[in-house]
Amino acid sequence: MVAQSNLCWIYLHLRQKGGAGKSDPLFINSKGMTLNRTYFIQIIKEIIESLGLLSDGYNGPSFRIGAATTAAKVSCQMVITALVSE
Repeated sequence: MVAQSNLCWIYLHLRQKGGAGKSDPLFINSKGMTLNRTYFIQIIKEIIESLGLLSDGYNGPSFRIGAATTAAKVSCQMVITALVSE
């Protein structure tokens, strides 16, 4: 679990004001829908391609590996465990 102090307090305030509970998804799109993996990867690929880069190497596993590597560097064991178990 991410410590609340590490998250943008404005985002958390707006979520709470909008009726989101503590167990609701953290990230939502502009329509209030859950930001799922498929949508996340689609948007990231569009951004990469808009920069004139190839997006073929970016997928779910590559993001999980990158996130696990970053979490390991900052000693975030809970995140590593969650990513590896997927």
